[in-house]
Amino acid sequence: MKPFTVDITKDFKEACSKLSLGELVVSEKFNSFTAMTAIPLMDPVMDTGMEYTPDTWTLDEAAKDLDLKQLVGLVDALFVSLLDHLNANERNQYAEYLLQIVLTEAVLAREIIKSSQIFFEEDFFPDLQGLDFAATEYDVLVGVFESLKLDFLKLDSNKQTKQQLIDRIEFHLKFIEILQTEQIDEQALKAFSKFDFNDGADMQNAFDYKFNRYLFTNTTPDQQKLSMMDGFKQWRELFDQLLEINRMKTNYTKVTHFNTDR
Repeated sequence: MKPFTVDITKDFKEACSKLSLGELVVSEKFNSFTAMTAIPLMDPVMDTGMEYTPDTWTLDEAAKDLDLKQLVGLVDALFVSLLDHLNANERNQYAEYLLQIVLTEAVLAREIIKSSQIFFEEDFFPDLQGLDFAATEYDVLVGVFESLKLDFLKLDSNKQTKQQLIDRIEFHLKFIEILQTEQIDEQALKAFSKFDFNDGADMQNAFDYKFNRYLFTNTTPDQQKLSMMDGFKQWRELFDQLLEINRMKTNYTKVTHFNTDR
């Protein structure tokens, strides 16, 4: 008897339409080998030929296509973007706000899956597993940057450029410490003074700096452009502002204590 094929497309679609929430769904990003852990337990033969390919993302894999100059330039661009945000550049704040919304939704979706009963019945490998973008604890942030510093120290590459990358990580650690303790010391300024702004590759701007001109034609446009050199020069101004705020806060606290004690 010759083998023959039967078209079950219609029957298959009808069956899929009757699936309830949480049942097996087959799509490009949700495959059976990542969903059904019960298959090898019930019948190992059914698992024959399936390949287990969990997605892993390490620092080495993320940076393998970049040289250190590009990494330094990328860190510089992020620093300037952060400073632009702190200086209330509405374009940058809007872009970061949208990004934060997307990440928050992803975290909420992952938490819903983890807290539901289906999570314990089927084995999920979501892309965000183990990554909590909502985490803002000081110790967590410091641990992440310390781990990054150790990983970069192991890289076999140009010593000078690698040191530039390490200096930037140490500066970011100091900046986090400033935000946490509300105390500014000279160590942060010393770490910042080690920067060689010409050592990193120039990164292309993600947004048109004439953005405001397109939206607000009846007003004077704010033509701020993310420039590496100009952006980093503002870091010292930011430190001076934070120092002044810190001094004012300290003096105000002392006066308040004095009046309260009386």
